Amino acid sequence: VTNLPTGGTPTLLVADPGLIRQVLQANKDNYVQSPRTEKFKAVLGNGLLTNDGESWFAQRRLIQPAFHHHRLEVLTDTIADVTRRRVATWAGHVSRGQPLDLHAALDDIARRVIVNAMFGMDLPDARYDEVKRALAEVSRFLNGRLWESEIDLTDGGAAERFAQAVLTLDETVYDMIDARREAPGEDLLSMLIAAEDADTGARMGDQQLRDETLTIFRSGHETVAMLMTWIFLVLDRHPAQQARLRDELDTVLDGRDPTFADLPKLKVLQEVIDETLRLYPPAWMISRKAVEADEMGGYAIPEGATVLLSPYVMHRHPDLWDRPEEFVPERFEATADAPKRDKFAWFPFGGGQRQCIGRNLAMMEVKMVVAMVCQRHRLITSGTPDTTPVVQVLLQPRDTIRMRLRPA
Repeated sequence: VTNLPTGGTPTLLVADPGLIRQVLQANKDNYVQSPRTEKFKAVLGNGLLTNDGESWFAQRRLIQPAFHHHRLEVLTDTIADVTRRRVATWAGHVSRGQPLDLHAALDDIARRVIVNAMFGMDLPDARYDEVKRALAEVSRFLNGRLWESEIDLTDGGAAERFAQAVLTLDETVYDMIDARREAPGEDLLSMLIAAEDADTGARMGDQQLRDETLTIFRSGHETVAMLMTWIFLVLDRHPAQQARLRDELDTVLDGRDPTFADLPKLKVLQEVIDETLRLYPPAWMISRKAVEADEMGGYAIPEGATVLLSPYVMHRHPDLWDRPEEFVPERFEATADAPKRDKFAWFPFGGGQRQCIGRNLAMMEVKMVVAMVCQRHRLITSGTPDTTPVVQVLLQPRDTIRMRLRPA
């Protein structure tokens, strides 16, 4: 337990699996969302990420069925179709020998996947570009205020641009809610509209639907795109691991695109994803507020203190990991003699009852996209970018990563 001298509210970094379990699971009711998380209400409203208490629990129970295993299977065709179409547009980079902006390209795939999964269709190009610009503006605004506990929405031009971006997102989401109320489909939004509390029969109103849709929409593409960016970067740096992965793809898929049934067979790919999440977890910090005073490992936790839990710190902790700074996907190999580790030594999706509801969808998407890209191209880093991890809302490389495309 480390006291961080922030000069304001007592702020403590907790770096021990047992104590993290205390915050996220054993004594979870005493640790609620901190003001740092609540500032996201400016764009996400009262969605699952920002909500708390009994209303959060009721909302989670209402939404959970939309992410059940059998619901996700129907989205694999969507993911494959979007990936095929977007990767085909990379051909121009190959013919011209121009490097690809890796994160921008993967962000485009992830955003279009979540648009199609959420709404059951792609948006018209003009509307899609508006949404893309609005999301970029929202990210710029929030990244610039990462350490502020509250957001000043009267703060000049930046705040005005942020407000306009939120309005653009609102217009798109409310239009889609109206459309799906009139003509339901198999998409996530239709499932949310139809979701009904088993005890009360209550359904979500438009405001709550808007909040949950934007929460899923924003979280469901940004973290996925950033994780895939790190995956292709580390694969290029570790040719032996890349060869190991390609051998598996050749053996399991034999040149065809993956299906839902193929995903459990891609064990090396899962190890690569898990190890990348260990070294470069996009959601690098979890923040909570202590409702009442507590005791943690012999340390007093004051009432109102901000408690920080960092997957990035824990995933590189030398007491928990052998060769913690090295990329060793085999450490996640599921064998009988694999070492047993505390589940709070590796928690890239959080833990306890607030574990990310979209975890399975994200992992399914990452597996499919990485497999399909690797089947078509070999990505080679162009130049010598500074890939030092830096902290924004997500963990990201310091420099833009550009990659040259070679035949697979």
